[in-house]
Amino acid sequence: MRKVLRDDRFADIREQLDAVAMALVNSVGGASGALYGTFFLRLSAVGEGRSTLDLAALTTGLGSALAGIRELGGSSPGDKTLVDALHPAVAELESPTRSADLLTALDRAATAAEEGRNATAGMVARMGRGSYLGDRSRGHVDAGATSMALLFRCLHRSAEAAA
Repeated sequence: MRKVLRDDRFADIREQLDAVAMALVNSVGGASGALYGTFFLRLSAVGEGRSTLDLAALTTGLGSALAGIRELGGSSPGDKTLVDALHPAVAELESPTRSADLLTALDRAATAAEEGRNATAGMVARMGRGSYLGDRSRGHVDAGATSMALLFRCLHRSAEAAA
């Protein structure tokens, strides 16, 4: 079984992801620091006592991260935010038809995130800084959705490299 998110400098995955969360909260300005901090703090809960995360734990943690971001930011799919990439990626991982193979599941989740990102170009932003532009936000891909899609593609590539 392939496993991801291992770093021997930390006692467990929770400690590792908590460190990532705090670095983001303390160094990234605007809403992004708080949103990504929440993402990694919620994801970290599944890492308690673990040195690696398998697909089931990762799926559970990412579902919790999505819920945390939605609670904090109040955004929903279609608001033209990072949720537009995160929601379809998590839905792909939670799907009863998803692959049991980690690499295939992460590749499909990353593709779903990329498709969600791309769909934001046709949306009018209802949340975040893009909302200040109103209709002028249409035609532009959301930056938060782009960063989330990149995160998922990097997660897939990291798991692939570790295989």
